[in-house]
Amino acid sequence: MKEIPTLLTKNLETLARSQPKLASRLREYLEELPALPKAEFQETPAGRWVSGLTEKPFFEKRAFLEKRKKADPSAVYLVFGTGCAPWLFHVLRSLPREALSIVIFEPSLDLLLATLSETSVFAAAPAGCRISFVVEADRTLMDEAFAWNVIPIGIFPVQKATVIAHEGEGESADFSPLESTFKKEIIYRLTLLGNSPEDTLLGVRHAALNTPRILQSPRLSDLKPFYGGKPFVCVSSGPSLEKNVHLLKDIQDKCVIVACDTILFHLLEKEIVPHMVTTIERPYITYEAWLPRVLEKYPEECKKILLVSQSVSYPLIAGRWPGPSVVVGKLDVPVDNWFTGAVLGEQLMYSGLSVAHMALSLALILEAPSASLIGQDLAYSEEGLSHASNTVPDSVLAAEQKLREGGLSVPGVLDGDVRTSTIWLTFIQIFERMIAASKDTPVYDCTEGGALIEGTKILSFQDHIQTNILAPDAVVSRWNEKDKEKSVSYEDVLGRFGQASAQLDRLDARLADMRSGITRCSAPALTPSRRQALAFSVAKILDEIHALNPVLSFIGQSYTYLSGSMLAENRFLETVEQVERWKKLHEEIVESHSFNVSFLRQWVNYSKDLVDILQRDAYIDAGKLSGSGEEEYFGLFAQWQDETSNPQERPDTPLILLTDLLSCKDPLRENWSSNGLWKAARVLHTLGRAEEGRRFMAKAYGQMEGEEVAEAVLGAFYKDWGKMAAADDLCSYPLTAEALTYLANAEEYLPGDKEIPLLKKKILERQKSLFIETGKMTEGYSEKVDLLLLRNRAENALYQKDLPTALFSVEELVWGSLESYPGTAIPHLQWLMKTTANCVDAADALLVKQSEDILGRIIGRLPSLVGHPFDFPMEFLALLKRKGIKLSLQSADTHLEEE
Repeated sequence: MKEIPTLLTKNLETLARSQPKLASRLREYLEELPALPKAEFQETPAGRWVSGLTEKPFFEKRAFLEKRKKADPSAVYLVFGTGCAPWLFHVLRSLPREALSIVIFEPSLDLLLATLSETSVFAAAPAGCRISFVVEADRTLMDEAFAWNVIPIGIFPVQKATVIAHEGEGESADFSPLESTFKKEIIYRLTLLGNSPEDTLLGVRHAALNTPRILQSPRLSDLKPFYGGKPFVCVSSGPSLEKNVHLLKDIQDKCVIVACDTILFHLLEKEIVPHMVTTIERPYITYEAWLPRVLEKYPEECKKILLVSQSVSYPLIAGRWPGPSVVVGKLDVPVDNWFTGAVLGEQLMYSGLSVAHMALSLALILEAPSASLIGQDLAYSEEGLSHASNTVPDSVLAAEQKLREGGLSVPGVLDGDVRTSTIWLTFIQIFERMIAASKDTPVYDCTEGGALIEGTKILSFQDHIQTNILAPDAVVSRWNEKDKEKSVSYEDVLGRFGQASAQLDRLDARLADMRSGITRCSAPALTPSRRQALAFSVAKILDEIHALNPVLSFIGQSYTYLSGSMLAENRFLETVEQVERWKKLHEEIVESHSFNVSFLRQWVNYSKDLVDILQRDAYIDAGKLSGSGEEEYFGLFAQWQDETSNPQERPDTPLILLTDLLSCKDPLRENWSSNGLWKAARVLHTLGRAEEGRRFMAKAYGQMEGEEVAEAVLGAFYKDWGKMAAADDLCSYPLTAEALTYLANAEEYLPGDKEIPLLKKKILERQKSLFIETGKMTEGYSEKVDLLLLRNRAENALYQKDLPTALFSVEELVWGSLESYPGTAIPHLQWLMKTTANCVDAADALLVKQSEDILGRIIGRLPSLVGHPFDFPMEFLALLKRKGIKLSLQSADTHLEEE
């Protein structure tokens, strides 16, 4: 019986608390060994050769074993190789107290067991620092290592980790499989983190807008009588689709065809009508890319197709869909779990990150006997193509080509390697996890090209059809939404809304506590130990805030990931600089979370009001209106403007119904008038949806051209447009330059309006802050930011009626940007020429002198304008003539002559 050292037993017990699967793996391996492996040493003057524990001997330098210098401060350390005791002990002892995480890579189990037998690994690390081991490119073990000491501090600090490698082991052993798997996991985690706080909140807003469609959706279990037990074919838009998509036409009633949204038009063009279509993305561009053209050309076919949409998808997708629809939450996203699941009490499904993941998930949920993937390349073709023809807009194709430039190689289905992008790599990993978790549904990759997805069975689509689809009794009927009516207890839903509102009240209270804690912790004249204790209290409050609400927890995850290194560097709070950084970071978190809570409250209340309207049977299902909905919209808009018109209605009911109507009707594509578009934009702006409102205003303005419009009406239109252009929205910055232009136009038509100057002042202040923030965030952007700040200073001076400052600022802007940004400089130069020429006859002598000086400098620099498209203002040319200056611009040179 082999003897197990006490230290090894103790180390394995400690390891089992953080990595139980790895500890079990090591114990199983230990049981198989006849004896504990031991090292054999061959001493040399420079060090020792170590054999007996690895496939090849490796060398350890004596200088390192005698003394290890202190490592540079870092939050994360990646250690490649454990070496032989006491090598790893020296490494861990050399790490500074700032260390938060240590990941140790060791492919030799024998060497790792020997190290754990002779080294107090966990005791040697700095206090509070977590250690994990990576021994195999096994996803389960890798997930466990990440969960223990990578996820808690975030991926971003890991990206900036300090690497320490055992030089001898690195020469004799191959660490590349472990390193490659680890890097792919980092990419995977980064992509899953993906969503910005703004994007997360956009999902909440869309889910609230989708409330009626979510509540009225049939259950996925209701689909089983129609689609359960039938083979599924999941169709994506990869370039290999052209090879076999035509085969679908003859098997439409033999299998369940699930189309990804962007491929639907392509299929309908080939007279292939799928049974389902999946959609997942939040942005408006996703809706715009596929749904309008499908509905405009194939409305009758769409009535036969079941839409499966995410609750966070753009509302017009489910709102405009003419056929049956199921709107679900994402099981794997805390936001959906909270709003769609806990508050609305509706269904969730695992959806991954793509419509193709959703398609496969449906096959697994409905217990398909087989699921096949076609068009699922997840790689670029040999010609560099990313998608099949006629599937996605040119803008998407261009973006994919940029991703291709920074892509990587992965194994291909047809032997060799293929080129993929980092996002597609994550898609591959998600597929592999889904397939590994599926026990009853075999998944066939019939794409006939692209990247290899491990776990799939590789088969041509023709062979798959013959083997798994053409069963004589296989007939797939289509879902009819009338087949099963759904009952909803609105009273229960409203009760859960009450609980959600109370939760938001508690969050506000804890955020106030956190503000007080930050003030106390950053007060002067505190000892470091007292300050650290107060900081710990603030961290505890933040943990409680995240525990109260999964949306804030999910958003807070972004702060953890982005700020992990800063928190690590400043957590001791021993210097004034550390205290200031800590204070600023935590104040930003509180400010952001306060906005988040306010935003959640707005849309929780909106959704609750919609449910109340449904309960009172006062809901107007705009999706079932036969026309464009504009006439009904005008009626509701009139009620909203005159709250006393129907005293029996709640005052907010018209606004809620107006908003819901815009989730079912698309004024941009349903021929609404300019007045209707304007009114729709005003409602969107009222709800903070400025970016959408701006699209409506641009279309309305285009329709106004050629019409006779009263000056007061046109002034009011420009004023509203300026407000919308100046407004922040979740995923878009305000368009401050455009807003100032619109308000300047409004001022011409409304000269007595006192609000417009105040709006312009606020816009200029916001513009300046945006320029400064952009400069801080963007490396190498300082020159452009300086020029933007000059323009802001000039505009602000004009607002203050300080013409001299405006002239000097514009001149500085012109000469600073003429070479780098001529498109910006020339219009400003033209303005400067015209304005100074007009000012040479002014009553103000100082202004005349300033204008003369600027004009002199402009005339002296005219040769530099050769090669730039340029129209001289008439005022400037007239001034030159008065001065007796003859101007001639020639291709080779510019000549100025005095008569």
